[in-house]
Amino acid sequence: MIFGELEGTKTVMVVDVPANIDQLSEMWGAIINRIRQIHILFFTSEALDSISKLENTSNQLLLSNIRLKGLVPIVCTYDDKKNIARIAHSSGEISVKLKVDLTYYSWLANFINGLSLINSNKDDILHAASHVNYRKNQFT
Repeated sequence: MIFGELEGTKTVMVVDVPANIDQLSEMWGAIINRIRQIHILFFTSEALDSISKLENTSNQLLLSNIRLKGLVPIVCTYDDKKNIARIAHSSGEISVKLKVDLTYYSWLANFINGLSLINSNKDDILHAASHVNYRKNQFT
């Protein structure tokens, strides 16, 4: 997915579990080879759990390690069962519990929209993470 900003285009990659779980290692290797081309790396909850096991680390450490080692500006996930977003970014790490139920793709759409309205400091990232457009079915 690519979206535009004043500074140019940004690339978002959504990482999900492949239909054949045996291909997870191969899929993850393909992502790692292109990681510096990505501006926002988003993991579904299932992908985060599976890749954390593959990398032998915790979910939280995986997000921050990828951001630091891969030089990805934003690495994030959204648990749509618990309504919790976690984001590793250049100013640190945050976790946000939303008061509304969203699918992961609705949260991601709202997050990208929120990012386009702000700067990249910690408070603004927090605002973007909890930014929800309340018009029904806009992103569903």
